[in-house]
Amino acid sequence: MFSACASAMWLAVWPKNGPVPPRPQMVKRIVLNYNVRANCLAPASHNGRRPVDYFVTVAQVGSIAAGQGNTFTVEDRMIAVFYDGENYFAIDDLCPHMGASLGAGEVHDGIVTCPWHAWRFRITDGTWCDNPKLSVKHYEV
Repeated sequence: MFSACASAMWLAVWPKNGPVPPRPQMVKRIVLNYNVRANCLAPASHNGRRPVDYFVTVAQVGSIAAGQGNTFTVEDRMIAVFYDGENYFAIDDLCPHMGASLGAGEVHDGIVTCPWHAWRFRITDGTWCDNPKLSVKHYEV
């Protein structure tokens, strides 16, 4: 049997009857907003209001190099997280053209290029650079 103790930044698990381990040193984490009501990741904007939600940790700060992206599975969704050297951004990982991983694409000046057919998306809001009417979902990080 295990017990868990959680705070805003950490989760520790130890045997129920065993001694409580010391609290680990705080590590900054990259987290995505998760919408409980919709049972899905919450888009970065939600009509100016925030539904019942919480944040899901996907990686430690510093694990994504500047100008790079990485793909994470969150609640059965593939999410691409990018770091531009100052901020982290998250968009849906799959390119709407043919389903390639945007997290594997090259990032330059806030734009990720799909590795298969060079479709370009802004990492800040998921907008397709060639036609702003098309976009992939973006998420608060």
